[in-house]
Amino acid sequence: MTGRCGWCREPRNDLVAVGFHPATSAGGVSVYACAGCVAARQLLPLAEHPVETDGTPRIRPSTTTTTRTGQ
Repeated sequence: MTGRCGWCREPRNDLVAVGFHPATSAGGVSVYACAGCVAARQLLPLAEHPVETDGTPRIRPSTTTTTRTGQ
């Protein structure tokens, strides 16, 4: 799919759906990001969103745990 990334606004052909904005008249609009922005911003592809979510773009859950030491 060729279009513009919703984050960097560059025309791209590697877009991934990362969210959905509902609209009352037309059903809604999908939000897309290029592969680079998906990786850099840790965006969760829409296909991986939990079923109960409303489609709002989400950040991938962290897989690392940060702890403070020496305090």
